[in-house]
Amino acid sequence: MKKRALFLDWNGVVVGNGKCNHPSVDVFITEIFEALSLLGRTVLSVFVISNKAGIAKGLYTETDVWNSFHELNRQLRFQGIPAIAGFYYCPHHREGTVAQYSRECDCRKPSPRLFFRAAEEHQIDLANSWFIGDQRKDIDAGAAAGVKKTILVRTGRGKQFEQEAHGMDVP
Repeated sequence: MKKRALFLDWNGVVVGNGKCNHPSVDVFITEIFEALSLLGRTVLSVFVISNKAGIAKGLYTETDVWNSFHELNRQLRFQGIPAIAGFYYCPHHREGTVAQYSRECDCRKPSPRLFFRAAEEHQIDLANSWFIGDQRKDIDAGAAAGVKKTILVRTGRGKQFEQEAHGMDVP
């Protein structure tokens, strides 16, 4: 039987600085712990879906990304909150400087490929799942994957996107 899931973008949803993915630099958004604590009382599994262009651009490594993810799970477990079930990311970017990652790919959001991979590996029912992101490409990726509900948050770049979409200042 397929299960429901909640997918989260990383930058702007889980971490607030958006500059690097390293435990010594990332600043986890405080509310993420409260939100995940509440979700821990449900049957939803939580996954991260993220673009990591900084790998292709040589700003940080895949090891840095995994260290940051493991640090989040360490902090969650310390607080008695269920860990994130999976972390899916795209390390590619066409303007990258690291040869093995410098290319166009079909896993970079707004592509839904990372959702499909997570769904296949974890038997997830995308039509009954949710995705929270802070950019238009997040919302587009979730919709393309057939996710039931995509939610734009005003953290990260969400407020800027909302202002551009509506042509007005959003409080």
